[in-house]
Amino acid sequence: MVFIDAQGNKIAATIPKKLIAFFRRTFVEGCFLDLTGFGVIEYEEKNYRMAANEWRVILLRQTTVRRAAPFLIAEDGFSPVSYVNVNEWDIDGLTAFDVMGQLIENSPIEIKWDKESAKKSMSFYLCDLGLD
Repeated sequence: MVFIDAQGNKIAATIPKKLIAFFRRTFVEGCFLDLTGFGVIEYEEKNYRMAANEWRVILLRQTTVRRAAPFLIAEDGFSPVSYVNVNEWDIDGLTAFDVMGQLIENSPIEIKWDKESAKKSMSFYLCDLGLD
């Protein structure tokens, strides 16, 4: 998950597998929440990041989540990257990035095994909508 605050700052959040059932119905896309009792850890350099933030939130058994009053967000949460930058790989390869485009085609999900875990990937083709 990625959380965004009123200033448009994003931070990734993780729910440990053993707690997914506990939080299953808690999070709804686009809702406003107040969280307390969570952990914050620093990303390891080699790990892929869902937000360009060196920290990530870890939900714990004692984390409480309550609905909060809606607030205005300084940004829409998206920071599209130019197609030129993507094609030239002039991006941070360890951080997720946003692109805007029309989905033209995608491949089925491929499963590749890396030691003992499955890695899923999919190829897709986007049409540049001229946002560069």
